[in-house]
Amino acid sequence: MLVTVRGRSMEPTYRERDRVLVVRGTAARRGRVVVVANPREEGAHLIKRVLAVPGDPVPRDLAPALAGVPERRVPAGRLVLIGDHPEQSLDSRQLGYFPASAVLGRLLRDLWRRP
Repeated sequence: MLVTVRGRSMEPTYRERDRVLVVRGTAARRGRVVVVANPREEGAHLIKRVLAVPGDPVPRDLAPALAGVPERRVPAGRLVLIGDHPEQSLDSRQLGYFPASAVLGRLLRDLWRRP
């Protein structure tokens, strides 16, 4: 699937209007960049980096929205996702966990980078 980057949340890695190839249905792994359904906008998507997967320690210091969660480890079926540009990113820092089922795929490669 082809995806056009919208917004500045993944700068400098990906910029507005960059085109990327996304492989559907692949497992989320720490460090991978994934496309996920936007929990705040029906039919929209977000591009984020996987910070933590089930079984990893909850990164409370990097995701303030998770500061009060009782579990010590990321629970099954949940992910911690962040953008590379913190000041411009809607991610786990504000929203907490993302459901793993919301992942649409992982970025395979750039197809076109805006000059």
